[in-house]
Amino acid sequence: MKPLSKRLLIVALVTMILSSVGAGLVVFWGHEPDGQFYSRVEPGLYLGISVDRPPPGSQAVVNLCGRPDPYKAGPSLWAPIYEAGPGVAEEKPTLDLLRRVVGFIDEQRRAGRTTYVHCMVGVNRSGAMVTAYLMQEHRMGRDEALASLRRKRPEVQPDPTLMKLLAEWEQALRK
Repeated sequence: MKPLSKRLLIVALVTMILSSVGAGLVVFWGHEPDGQFYSRVEPGLYLGISVDRPPPGSQAVVNLCGRPDPYKAGPSLWAPIYEAGPGVAEEKPTLDLLRRVVGFIDEQRRAGRTTYVHCMVGVNRSGAMVTAYLMQEHRMGRDEALASLRRKRPEVQPDPTLMKLLAEWEQALRK
């Protein structure tokens, strides 16, 4: 291995250790297209990873991580969603939590505010919440909304718990 390659590997490993594992993997492997850490879902709505600053023009933020954002961007909702296992001081994903997050996104969008929704890696939790928003806003089923979102951000992959919650959300929206 060349010396430069070793240095780059060490920097990448240190980055992974110092930041969260998920965000570190994104940086290390260049997971995001064109170096972007967020994706435009539709005009005024972005989905992505935890960043030092939200996308330019963001006026509202939904943070689903276990730690608060290091910036202010107008109205914000910090709703850390349970992902790391029982006993973690984060919220378990429920329909009530989903209603609160989707309601906040809807309120911000109706006020004309560009809204950024993120979790650590922009794949699981934030993907599920934006899918739920699309389901409500565009009267889509879970699979249709998820397919629509994946056209904008292909890596979105809510975990089985969140997929089940989205199925419950679909039933609730039908009523």
